[in-house]
Amino acid sequence: EKIFKQIIKDEMISPKEILSVGDHIDDYFASIKNMIDFHGIINHSLLILKGKVTFSKSLKGVIKSLY
Repeated sequence: EKIFKQIIKDEMISPKEILSVGDHIDDYFASIKNMIDFHGIINHSLLILKGKVTFSKSLKGVIKSLY
């Protein structure tokens, strides 16, 4: 969570210009707290979010989803 705040401050960018990618529920919560969109890499801790966020099996899937 603190990392996102620091990036936003240092880079002078809006949270809407960031996509957070993670494989753990804590990654999701940090993203939400900072109003950053989240894309999950499938992991058991993220199963409760099914239908709420976009998931991929790998980073390659995340990249494909951006186009």
